[in-house]
Amino acid sequence: MAPDVLDQLRPTFVSFISGGGAAPLSPGGFLALHAFALPVPVAVALHEQLGRARVAARITQLSTRVKQGLSRIPGVTVHTPGDAELSAGITCFSVAGHAHQQVVDDAATRRVRLSTSTYTRIGTAVMNTSAEIDTALNSLADLAR
Repeated sequence: MAPDVLDQLRPTFVSFISGGGAAPLSPGGFLALHAFALPVPVAVALHEQLGRARVAARITQLSTRVKQGLSRIPGVTVHTPGDAELSAGITCFSVAGHAHQQVVDDAATRRVRLSTSTYTRIGTAVMNTSAEIDTALNSLADLAR
């Protein structure tokens, strides 16, 4: 988009991004679709190569490790059901005495990526290692002390 015409455009939807440039024209302030669309064929090929059952089993294994590890940390409450049949790769939790964004920010300083909405969230994916899960759990245990 030509910078000299941006001030003439009006969004047709609510954006949560303010400031200059074209960012406020993005629906809801989300990143552009192409940022996600380009890696999709590679991810699909990997899943096809590994097979759906192996991918699901690995995510379940790592997610179970997260839930069990979080449940052993004093001051941490796991909100995601422990039963693998009732949960998937995202585990929601709270750390007593800490706002969810504070937990996310503290983890980021330790190179651990979490997210937040209603609760703090950690996601597991087929490419994560057990060591990465342990690093995240140790980071959260340090914060909970």
